[in-house]
Amino acid sequence: AAAGRRISVASGVGGSGTEGPKPETPWWKIEAEMNRLMGSNMPFRVSQVSPPPRKDLGYAMLDSRTGRGDVIRVKDSEVPMVVSRVRLKYDLVGGQYRIRTKILEVATPRRYMMNERLEEMVARGDAD
Repeated sequence: AAAGRRISVASGVGGSGTEGPKPETPWWKIEAEMNRLMGSNMPFRVSQVSPPPRKDLGYAMLDSRTGRGDVIRVKDSEVPMVVSRVRLKYDLVGGQYRIRTKILEVATPRRYMMNERLEEMVARGDAD
């Protein structure tokens, strides 16, 4: 039901000369308004994947440029976490792909360093 909703913007009284977005404009086309409201932060779903088993840590509002190797703080966790992978899930909407969910796969700093060393060892072993 919420997917069909459209944003309507009340126009100011008087001749200001500036027009807001038209009421029939879908929300995803009003990028300037979204940037003004949310800034550069976006909601990420955070999952701890290493060490197993996978554990969902909830959602966090983080900078949209968060990537691999970034250190973040998550609610309900006393230690900082390191981003080991960023996954994006997309939906096909109106012939275009739209980001549905951003998922951060995180690990403790110690486990992240161990995984990096193991990947280096495997890469060196493949080169021989």
